[in-house]
Amino acid sequence: MDIIKNLLRPLFRLAVRLALWLLQGFFVVLRLVLPKDKYYRARAAIAERAPTECVIGGLRFHINHPISYFRAREFLRVEPDLVHWIDDFIDEKSILYDVGANIGAYSLYDARKGARVIAFEPFAGNYSLLNQNIQLNGMGERISAFNLALHDTTGVNVLNISKFAPGGAIHAVGVTRAGSSFEEFEPVHGQSVVAFRLDDFVGMFDQPFPTHVKIDVDGNDPLVLAGMSGLFSDDRLKHIAIEVNPKLRETDQGVVDAMESFGFEQLVDDRYLNPSVKISNKAYNAYFVRKT
Repeated sequence: MDIIKNLLRPLFRLAVRLALWLLQGFFVVLRLVLPKDKYYRARAAIAERAPTECVIGGLRFHINHPISYFRAREFLRVEPDLVHWIDDFIDEKSILYDVGANIGAYSLYDARKGARVIAFEPFAGNYSLLNQNIQLNGMGERISAFNLALHDTTGVNVLNISKFAPGGAIHAVGVTRAGSSFEEFEPVHGQSVVAFRLDDFVGMFDQPFPTHVKIDVDGNDPLVLAGMSGLFSDDRLKHIAIEVNPKLRETDQGVVDAMESFGFEQLVDDRYLNPSVKISNKAYNAYFVRKT
C-alpha cells in the first residue's frame, strides 16, 4: 500500500497544480470578459459558495489557506509531546489557558477532553478561524476566545505581522524577532493590539482561574511568563507548558530556574520530549508541574 501511495503522490500533486493553473486561467478569462464590478462580485460569490472543511482526529476545521490546512492536518503529529501532556493531565476538572491558540487545534482537543478553555490569539487572521472552528465543533460553551496578546506589561502595543496567512505564525508583540530560532524578520504590517499581563487579566475580569497554562508565542514566551508571576503563588495553578530554546535565546536559559523558584519541577520523561528536537536546534515544549 505504501508503495502505491508513493507512486501516486507525484501524480496527485501534479493534478492539484494543474487544477490551480486552470482555476487561475478561468479567473483571467473572467476578468477579460466581465466589467470590473461584475468580476469582483463573481469572485466573491464563488468564494462564498466554496467553503472547505476537513475532519482531523474527529475535530472539524475550516480551511481557507494551505497553512491553516497544515495546522489542522498535522496537529496530532507535529507535537506528540504536547498531545501526551494533554492526554495525561487534562480532564473535566481542568481550566486551561491556551496562550497563542492559532486556529484552535489544541484548544479544541483540550475542550473535547472536558476542559474549560480560555484561548488567546492576537493575530486577527487566526482569531477569525479560531472562532469558526469553535463554532464548527459546537464548543462555544467550553471555549472562550480573546483577540488579545499576553505580555509582561499591560497596555496598547503592536503585533508585528510577518505574513498575512491564516494559520500562520512568526509574529511578535513589540519586537521583530520570533520563531523557533528567534530570528529577525521584516514585518509586513503592525497590527494594533491590546496586551495584558496575565496577572492583570485574571484580576480584572470574571474568568475562571487556570489550573493549566500552555504558552506558545513564537519566542516571546518568557515575556508571558514574566507577566504571570503573581499566579505562581496560587496553588490552583498546577501545570505549565512553555516553548523554550535555551541554545539560541539567552532569556530562555533562566526559565527552568524561574519555574523551580516558583515551586515547579520539570517533567523529564521522554514521553514529553518531541523526537524532532533531538536532531535540530528547534524550540521545544518544556512541561512543569507544581511540586507536592
